[in-house]
Amino acid sequence: MELINLLEEEKKCLKDMLDILNEEKAAVISDDMQRLQGAAKKKEELKLKIDDLEITRIQKCGDKTLSEIISLHEGSEKAELETLAADFKDIVKNIQKINDMNRRLINQSLNFVKAAISTAAPSGTSVYGQNGSINKKSTSSAMLDRNI
Repeated sequence: MELINLLEEEKKCLKDMLDILNEEKAAVISDDMQRLQGAAKKKEELKLKIDDLEITRIQKCGDKTLSEIISLHEGSEKAELETLAADFKDIVKNIQKINDMNRRLINQSLNFVKAAISTAAPSGTSVYGQNGSINKKSTSSAMLDRNI
């Protein structure tokens, strides 16, 4: 029964992670950097808590998977564990989906910023030479340059 309580706590943490990822998605969409930083901090704190719970589970059960743990139980405990396993699968699937969407949204925003910078700023590239000096190659395809 102690194992079930531990897994229930881990499930609650995963649900909380899903909520934080949805908050992160809203922050990315609304371009709210403070909210995004807050979500990142909450994610890190929650990850540490999930890691601690997982360490405790491994101390109690060894490196067995949840399926292996279920096979060792019978009756109502087995049914409870099977329900938890199904819940875990659903939550993790949703976490992966939202995490992938957030990654794509962030990449899209980053590409937009890169395009805006390359359009508005000089496109010279600075590269260090073999002796440590800067070799600068400049092209004048930018809309703006640094001359006033």
